[in-house]
Amino acid sequence: MAAAHLKTQILQAKIHPIGVPWSAFMPEGSLSAILDIQTVTEALADPTFSIPPHKLDDAAIIVVEQGMKVFSILLELNCEKYLSACIENNCLDSSLTIAETILADILSPEVAPHFYRLQFQYKAYTLQRSTFHRNLQEMHVLPYVKQKRIGGGGYSTVYEVEIHPAHQNLVPPSKISGVVRAVRKELDPDAQDKSTEAELLFVLRSLRHPNIVELLTYYTQHGVTNLLFLPADSDLHCLLQSPSRPEHFQSDFAFFNAMRGLVSGLSYLHSFRPRPEQSSAPNQATMHGYHNDIKPRNILVRGPDFILADFGTAKLKDALEETSTSWKNTTYEYGGPECRDPKTWLHGRVSRANDVWSFSCVSAEVAVYMVRGKDGVLQFREARVHDGEYGPQRCFHDGVSLSPGTDSYLRSIADADTFSCMGELLQLLGKAFQSKPESRPKAEGMEVGFSRITIRSVLEALKRAIEDDLKTVGLVGRGVFLARLSLEYNRLTSTAKFTRIHRTFTPPFSAFIGGPQFEKPEDDQDFRLNTIQQAVDDLLKPLSDHTRLSIDQTFCVLAAHSRPARSLQEISAFDFATPEVSDVDAVAAMKYMSLLLQRQKSASSDSPRLQSSLLRKDPKPTDLSLRPEIYYYTYGHQEGEEWKTLVEKVPYWVKKIPDSCGPEFPKAIESMFRRVSDLVEVLRTHPRPSGLRVLDCLGSCHDADRKCFQLVFALPVTETLPIRLNKLFQHGSSRLLAAGHRMKLMLAKTLVTCVQSIHTIGWVHKSISSLNVLLFPAAERRFETIDFSAPYLVGFGSSRKSKGDEYTQGPVLNDSIAEYLHPDYRLKRSIAKRAHDYYSVGLLLLEIGLWYSLSNIYDNTEFRQHSPDELREEYIRLCHRRLEDAMGKPYQQAVLSCLLFDSSESDDGEGDVEVEQVQRDQLDFQKHVADPLNKCFEYCEALGIKS
Repeated sequence: MAAAHLKTQILQAKIHPIGVPWSAFMPEGSLSAILDIQTVTEALADPTFSIPPHKLDDAAIIVVEQGMKVFSILLELNCEKYLSACIENNCLDSSLTIAETILADILSPEVAPHFYRLQFQYKAYTLQRSTFHRNLQEMHVLPYVKQKRIGGGGYSTVYEVEIHPAHQNLVPPSKISGVVRAVRKELDPDAQDKSTEAELLFVLRSLRHPNIVELLTYYTQHGVTNLLFLPADSDLHCLLQSPSRPEHFQSDFAFFNAMRGLVSGLSYLHSFRPRPEQSSAPNQATMHGYHNDIKPRNILVRGPDFILADFGTAKLKDALEETSTSWKNTTYEYGGPECRDPKTWLHGRVSRANDVWSFSCVSAEVAVYMVRGKDGVLQFREARVHDGEYGPQRCFHDGVSLSPGTDSYLRSIADADTFSCMGELLQLLGKAFQSKPESRPKAEGMEVGFSRITIRSVLEALKRAIEDDLKTVGLVGRGVFLARLSLEYNRLTSTAKFTRIHRTFTPPFSAFIGGPQFEKPEDDQDFRLNTIQQAVDDLLKPLSDHTRLSIDQTFCVLAAHSRPARSLQEISAFDFATPEVSDVDAVAAMKYMSLLLQRQKSASSDSPRLQSSLLRKDPKPTDLSLRPEIYYYTYGHQEGEEWKTLVEKVPYWVKKIPDSCGPEFPKAIESMFRRVSDLVEVLRTHPRPSGLRVLDCLGSCHDADRKCFQLVFALPVTETLPIRLNKLFQHGSSRLLAAGHRMKLMLAKTLVTCVQSIHTIGWVHKSISSLNVLLFPAAERRFETIDFSAPYLVGFGSSRKSKGDEYTQGPVLNDSIAEYLHPDYRLKRSIAKRAHDYYSVGLLLLEIGLWYSLSNIYDNTEFRQHSPDELREEYIRLCHRRLEDAMGKPYQQAVLSCLLFDSSESDDGEGDVEVEQVQRDQLDFQKHVADPLNKCFEYCEALGIKS
């Protein structure tokens, strides 16, 4: 009686899959819940087992520990009497599955076939991730719990399946339901090259891409090949039929980002670089792939992602193979005009450009859905119907080019008011809808375009959200909140230059535009600001330190030029307690100081006035080509209470000063006096931006005897004296120090950052040269101990605010420094501008790259009679001749960008126009000079170059 009851329990424990009734199986581990030692002992006492009483206990232990499945099979077959024979012949669970011939010897020829078939139900197949194809026996039972047909085509049928979690290691089970879901694609037995799609997907899987469907495994049984994939929420065809936007696609950004990811996957397929066979082997040649059937039904939707699927007609070819192939009679509606002849219907040759056309067709439908929803997509499909040679046809072209119906409908949505990026998207698609395949952009070009649109959509949505928030902000705290919002907006804008939006940005972005509302306005403001900060932090995480430096530099420019003086004051005064904006705090403070001083009629009374009598020159003789003269400034009464200083003279007894008896003399002197005072105030401001490598300014004094003002700078606390950078360069055939590639890049990028900081706070330097760059060796005259990451820019005697009406004495032409001035300024064709500083930076970078002083040229008898314009041409020729070999193409291009900088800053710009011109120049300098240098240094670091 116990054995009969046990048999019923075992049969009830089997899984009978829905949709596959003939494939019952016993899940792994299920028997353990039924067959404990006591239950088995009681069952074995049944006479049908023929177990002697003295062997009952041992038999029960063997069954529980080694033979539950064999025991259950015999029980189900009513062949209990063979249990002893199975134990004696070691025919237990570990031996399953057992050949029928062996079973015939142990059991009987009549029972053996039944045992052979039934054992597969107790040994259901375990599905595993694998890149190898598996041929399964006909008797293998697959662990599908449920199966439902969800689609199919001419060559395959697609099912959604549930897999028992104990019989798979494909994916983790759902934490909620414990169910494992997958998609099974069953290929038609008559289909040719049944393994081609699987093998191609396994090659692509070797370097995973999130927007290409991942093949988990594939097998053949009963002559039918099956492919298993991760499930999706739906396909794009279903999404485009949804009456309302799905959960993950409430924002425009989500659609743009999904399309960007999809074209990224297509680009990955088109130019695939397989993994080298050996880790030390060089990268193999790029392979050319194409999909050949991109359409909404072949694009899966999983969460916020679009995933390229159905690679049945896809191919990967070696780099040297012909990329075009005969059209495979795939979906004509989304194919390009080259697929077939519109009159003869003869198949044409298609290439990767056909994929670009098809992708653009899909993108156009997505754009229509974004603007007009499900009904718009249906209208768009009707608008594409045109009269073909053999009756109405629905496709995007008329056999030759984009059809009038398609073009007209897309134009109707181009100017949708609420979708500011739609026009840009349709312009991009217009380039892809070229009738000639060779005229279409490549997939990687489309990816760049979609990346721009995606980022812009985020910025536009964020801007609208910020504006909506500002409407609700009360008078109390509005200024600080506005300043903080502006900072984060600019931080995001500067980040957008360097990174693609990735999925970690979506949650905080969604929280910001639709987050909870708090009782207290300040709590709501804090929440929204924190979510923006988190969003930008997420964007920055994968970036290198040097890319972040470029972002920080752009951020400072945007912040300093996009806010009025009061906002700058609020930024500099408020304690943000966030390291991300520490530099912009300092920039804002210095820029605010400049604006404030600029508005004052007279010099600031707070500017420190030093006594020139307290300055004494170092009695030791100084080689002025090696370093500037050193002075000591006494600040106390005790011996040794003095600072080692650098003194820079600002003369006013030059030709430009009006006659002392004339009415203009007091005005000119007052203007210069105010300029010196303002410069001292700005250079004394603390904290300073980390990139502003200037000496601490102690104050200024007036030397009436020499008719000049004096700026006094404290030298760093060190036992060594500074050395001019110019002295280290090659002069003639000699040089003091050889410099390595990394050392030069470090020095160049540090000085560029310093100049950017000076410009950002609203000043121009006017005397940038290697003569005005000081370095400090760790040991006296041990030049190899110099830290090239810590140069100091000096020579502020001619510096002024960037406004054109600011008085200075003009260019000084009796000095070697004049050789570094822009020809327009040197020849008095223009007032000093930032662009003139950029020219000087270019000459400085040229010297650093070649480690070669320009005095070798301008002091050479061959060039001594050259005009400044002719010398510039000579420097450009030198750059073309030698710099690429010395420092690489990006460095050379950065230098040329400086020497040929085309400024938008006019001599008489005013107000917002001037601000816009200045900002444009600074961002251009960032893009063409600072960013390439940062990337060069990053690459140098990655290669492990130490010198």
